[in-house]
Amino acid sequence: MTQHTPGPVAEPAPVPMDDQAPELTVAPIPAAPVPVLAASPSHPQTSVLSSFIVASTSPELPPTMLPSTSLHPMFLFMDKQQTSLCSLNSQQPQSVQTLLGKRTLLEVSDEDHKRIRGALNAFLKPEMLKQYVGNMDGEIKKHFEMHWQGKQTVTVMPLMKTLTFNIMCSLVFNLENGARREKFVKWFEQLIEGVWSIPVNFPFTRFNRSIQATTRIQNLIMDIIHEKRSRKQEANYLDHNDLISSLLSLRGDDNATLLSDQEIVDNVRVVMFAGYDTSSFLLTFLIRHLANDPVVYAAILKVDTRYVHTELDLLHR
Repeated sequence: MTQHTPGPVAEPAPVPMDDQAPELTVAPIPAAPVPVLAASPSHPQTSVLSSFIVASTSPELPPTMLPSTSLHPMFLFMDKQQTSLCSLNSQQPQSVQTLLGKRTLLEVSDEDHKRIRGALNAFLKPEMLKQYVGNMDGEIKKHFEMHWQGKQTVTVMPLMKTLTFNIMCSLVFNLENGARREKFVKWFEQLIEGVWSIPVNFPFTRFNRSIQATTRIQNLIMDIIHEKRSRKQEANYLDHNDLISSLLSLRGDDNATLLSDQEIVDNVRVVMFAGYDTSSFLLTFLIRHLANDPVVYAAILKVDTRYVHTELDLLHR
């Protein structure tokens, strides 16, 4: 590794500034030798260690050099009213905002992000997840009875997508099999296609069909929210262990619903979008691994058989 010592740098001429603008002070770049990776005519010298150059608009906040693994200097700014550095917010493309919503965990920041993340985490706590095992087990049993039993050959990937969607409908909405779920899966597949398509909103394009599908999905979720809210007024209402019911039950400091209806709709779409392909792909490769590795399959079958026998013993006691 070679050493590179930067030569003297001429100070830039002062730039006239408006009287109302605060004076900006920038941390000087240290003149100590900086290690470099390599140097060639086609690849200029690249620093291994760079820094955040923190600029301050107040004399009380001195400029600071912070170590960074970035290959290029990065500038962060703060003023006298701020007690911490400005945060850089991620933002999705406009096409994704159109399909998934603008009040999602991916779009909001600061207190809104903290509030929405806390609401979703309340549904994903380990003690809460234990309550969902029964629902998932029921969906899996129905799936295997309908699509696997008595079949010599099955196409795994489409079936795993069907299973994943059915489990999500159960955990997110407590939506039973029927016409609404069948419409929902059709619209959801159109939504997925639109996210990965060219965002051209012309009639008969995938993106246009996806926009229409996301509107129908939003209306369906809104109907489910209104149904659950009205049922809560009934005396014999039984609270289901689903995401919508969990979000509706959360209250803020003023005893109002922690999330608005639109925030619930948008974040439900994001949760389903994030879990659909990832879960179905993982299940597909899991089954592929079991089919190709008889040793692992035998070990899993042995554990499963032992579990079934234990359950039968408990039932007969």
